[in-house]
Amino acid sequence: MTSSRLDQVMPEQTGKIALAGLARSSPVPRSAGFRPRGWVLMRRVILHLVLIALSLTMLFPFLWTVSAALKGDDAVLATPPQLLPMPVHWENFAAVTQIIPFGQLLFNSLFVAVVTTVLQVLTCSMAAYAFARLRFRGRGPLFLVYLATLMVPVLVTNDPQIMTLPLGLSTLQGQYSTAWNQLMAGTVLSIIPILIVYILAQRQFIEGLALSGSKA
Repeated sequence: MTSSRLDQVMPEQTGKIALAGLARSSPVPRSAGFRPRGWVLMRRVILHLVLIALSLTMLFPFLWTVSAALKGDDAVLATPPQLLPMPVHWENFAAVTQIIPFGQLLFNSLFVAVVTTVLQVLTCSMAAYAFARLRFRGRGPLFLVYLATLMVPVLVTNDPQIMTLPLGLSTLQGQYSTAWNQLMAGTVLSIIPILIVYILAQRQFIEGLALSGSKA
């Protein structure tokens, strides 16, 4: 190989070697969206702390209801308020069932809830299809009348045979004084069936919420 040819090849090889060394020594640029591992962990910790704080905020009224249901007459309105009942008065729950027919009222509430749900699903489904798909004279006024029927209040009665549980609990409130511990005990007893239903069907509830959200 002639000297002129060597003079042409050597600069090209030298340039390639220099570029390769520069590529190995230069750090790889990170994308704009990259975050260090510690930052991701910190975000998760902050998110969980916020969720725990919100959960405690929502659970506090229920915890206070249970606490009041286990307190004595004087401890309910004591100042400063105490979250933990000392001593515990379990007899408040028995007193509620003696003052009002709790079992009958619970049955009435379940009966009204089941019948109302079934009838609402049937009538509302058919009415929604008719108002959405059909065009007929008087459709607008009839729709307003149908909406007005949904706003009619439920019949209020003092007959324990047809009274629901919320109405029965309202009778524990007197005009001048109220046994708050017994009222809270009745409230806790009324919540227990709802909690049982939710625990048994929580997967269906969550799937229903997720399905409705995906459709939206």
